[in-house]
Amino acid sequence: CWFAALLVAATGRMTLAGRASVATGGLALAGAIAAAGGLASPVALLAVALPVESCWIAGSRRAAISGALAAFGAILLQPFANQFLPLGESAIAGWHWLLPLAWALTLLPRAAAFANPADARQAEPAVDRLEETIDAVVLRVCRQGEVLDASAKARSILKLAPELLLGAGLFERVHLSDRVAYLTALADMREGAPKRRLDLRIRLPRDGGGSADNFRPFRLELLRGAR
Repeated sequence: CWFAALLVAATGRMTLAGRASVATGGLALAGAIAAAGGLASPVALLAVALPVESCWIAGSRRAAISGALAAFGAILLQPFANQFLPLGESAIAGWHWLLPLAWALTLLPRAAAFANPADARQAEPAVDRLEETIDAVVLRVCRQGEVLDASAKARSILKLAPELLLGAGLFERVHLSDRVAYLTALADMREGAPKRRLDLRIRLPRDGGGSADNFRPFRLELLRGAR
């Protein structure tokens, strides 16, 4: 987990970090199954977790397929795990059922989100536009953190055209050391948090030119949109 977070912070490439995480998860699953006694152990049921969690985090069918391939690879590799890991003798035990059961329980609070993904439909524009009543840049953000819409005040407050913040535009302007905090706040919102507040440094255009980065501090407040 820390490797994936540092990879995102250093490169800004969430897709690369996601692929590395899925591959690492497949290897870890292969070792866990082998340590529990093989495919006859209830731990093997955790193979379902890889495609489900990949789809939950990335919100795409491609991610789910990648997770399924990683799970299939883990099943194929688990007989050879003993050759590379100091697992020793392994035996199936009744308490192994606790592992897949514990993971299955995490699906209960997420069931509604699986049935009605928040990014499956565009948010309806409010009658009283929020950006007309507050002195701030208002963004509409999907579950993965990509900006869907930015208010016109981005021109006066950030000195940026709103379209430059769309997609991954905002994330690419966040300071490297602040990106993990931003992604953590998004993950908390996906898990059901009503709001999150954090301080970020955002790279803005430098007045008068110059080669040095122009990072300015801002406070970001994430609020769950009405459904």
